[in-house]
Formats: sequence, structure tokens, C-alpha cells
Amino acid sequence: MNTKNDADGNSGSPSCYPTMHELKTWPEYFAEVIAGTKTFEIRKNDRGFKVGDMLALYEWCPQQRQYLKECVIVEITYMTDFAQPENQVVMAIRKVG
Repeated sequence: MNTKNDADGNSGSPSCYPTMHELKTWPEYFAEVIAGTKTFEIRKNDRGFKVGDMLALYEWCPQQRQYLKECVIVEITYMTDFAQPENQVVMAIRKVG
């Protein structure tokens, strides 16, 4: 179960709503998520990702340093840090909607 944090980062009461994380995704990876062939994300765990959280993946063009038009919402269905560098996780994802 997720909890909401106050301005100081202290846990408050349990929340029945999943946390939404907004993330940049390069076009070639974004296209594979849309197509359903990329069903995982490997990310630095600097946001406290948890199973059940949602990711808003925004298509990001690094050369132009700007967002493109697309966004997809996915849910984290499984996580592991097995054989990953420190503070990095692999997250299984599935598209929502």
C-alpha cells in the first residue's frame, strides 16, 4: 500500500491511489512500449517506485531537448534489482486503458 508524503517527506496516512511518476522516454523505446513489445523499464530508483505505481511515459527527443506529442500510462506489475547497479531497478510494466 502506498502512503502520501508531506512537504518534509514524512509518511502520512495510507493512500488508496497509486503514485503517478512522470518520466521522459526516448522515441525508439517509446514506440516499443506503444507496440507492446517493450514490457519493462530499467531506471534509477530515485523516486521510490513500487509495484502498483503508475508511470506516465512522455516521448522525449534528446537531440531537440523537447517533448513530442505522445504519452502512455503504464502500471508497474513487478520489480527487481537483481544483477543491477546500485539503486537501479527493472520494472515489468503493462499499458493501462
